[in-house]
Amino acid sequence: MYKIDINLVSHIKHTLENEIKIPIYLKIEEAIKSAITIGILHEGDYIANERELSSLLDVSRVTLRTAFNNLFDDGIIVRKRGIGTFVSNEQNLSSIYAPSFSQKLIMKGKRPDTLWISKSVIKASKEVASMLSIAENADVCFLKRIRYVDNAAVSYEESYIPMDLVSDLDEIHTSIFDFFRKKNIKPAKTKALVSTSFVTQEFLDIIKETNVSFPMLIIKQTTFSFAGRAIEYSVNYCRGDMYVFEI
Repeated sequence: MYKIDINLVSHIKHTLENEIKIPIYLKIEEAIKSAITIGILHEGDYIANERELSSLLDVSRVTLRTAFNNLFDDGIIVRKRGIGTFVSNEQNLSSIYAPSFSQKLIMKGKRPDTLWISKSVIKASKEVASMLSIAENADVCFLKRIRYVDNAAVSYEESYIPMDLVSDLDEIHTSIFDFFRKKNIKPAKTKALVSTSFVTQEFLDIIKETNVSFPMLIIKQTTFSFAGRAIEYSVNYCRGDMYVFEI
């Protein structure tokens, strides 16, 4: 007789209480992924059946099924008919997906948020074209946003996505990685170059900060799909006193 781990239920409930503005099914997905990462769940462990877990979490079975379907598609869980859902024995979580900014923070119990500044279509510069392996002056989706952690602005980000991957700018909401998944494009790995700089007045104006005692981190990152294609190039300007870059 399989039983749900009460620690798992508590962990998922804690994640659901996070005020981040993303769908409930995504919070459940990230809670299960982080439960594997921090050792609450291990390969082959029983997770739950939909009816029992939806009752314990007080969420609809439709919402829970959506989360489980995505986890199943990513190879993180397996289903056994008449029994329930288990952690896959065949995959390691770290090799399945490249976590997004929001996913990493949720795993750490933080509350991320995003303020969109603009979404537009521009011509790729020489640098952007090189990073995305596309022709110079080709159309790219250009996204500008401010990142927040627990209500504090920590970075300003400019992202570039090849336009053949974007049919409608409004399809991109809080998470670019969630947008990719809906397009059945799975981010597999990232390659980043990190440098430091003096804080510019433009950066301070964007994040609405007057304190200039901290340095600025500049993170130039390219995200690749499992097929090896560059699907996003981003430049992050980050507060050096609040931002920790993990490799």
